[in-house]
Amino acid sequence: MRTLRIGTRGSLLAKWQAEFIRTRLFAATGIEPEIVIIKTAGDKMQHAPVAQIGSKGIFIKELEEALIEETIDVAVHSVKDIPTDIPSRLMFPAVCRRDDARDCLVGSTLANLRQGARVGTSSLRRQAQLRHVRPDLDLRDLRGNVDTRLRKVESRAAIIAERALLGALHGGCQVPMGAWARVERGELVMDACVCSVDGAQCVKQHAAAPPEQAAQLGEHMARLLIEAGAQSILEEVGRQRG
Repeated sequence: MRTLRIGTRGSLLAKWQAEFIRTRLFAATGIEPEIVIIKTAGDKMQHAPVAQIGSKGIFIKELEEALIEETIDVAVHSVKDIPTDIPSRLMFPAVCRRDDARDCLVGSTLANLRQGARVGTSSLRRQAQLRHVRPDLDLRDLRGNVDTRLRKVESRAAIIAERALLGALHGGCQVPMGAWARVERGELVMDACVCSVDGAQCVKQHAAAPPEQAAQLGEHMARLLIEAGAQSILEEVGRQRG
């Protein structure tokens, strides 16, 4: 018997959805389906806003073509991205139980966003809804799969925190200090250290805060290091550098 081929996009979310279907088909039939990754136009055009691409079905056209050409047997995709007009040879053989349909704002709550805060989304619908409830927000296009967009937001928060620490301690590439900020379980976590040039002394601290308080976290970390004895180390480094 030929293996059932499940077509999907290559994002982490799409692959999770396909794997969800694959395991349930296997449990029901005892047949091990194969997952086939297909790159769509929406995946290839990562730098252009979706509204400017101006094409319906940019995230599904290639999946439809693969179904018609019979290089895959079924396709798994989010219903919200499927145009209302689909090829006559195609159909919806199954629709999974709907999960939580709410949007997720990463990094803060809508009520806690500061005046004029920047929010990234490439969805015209989300931009319109945000402008309706918070016309003060600075909305920016943010393309990419869910995991890509999250990495962009997390990387920015981490960099802001690290640079705030360096600025507070007047650090630079010639100062023996290190900082590592990252997002873990929705929280911005930071480890930092200041060492003497000879390595005999090393002050380390750890702290965490919400991602939207990245700058405050960096400044707080600087105070923790100073309180733990980093000031004398930095002064000695300054004397050695002249």
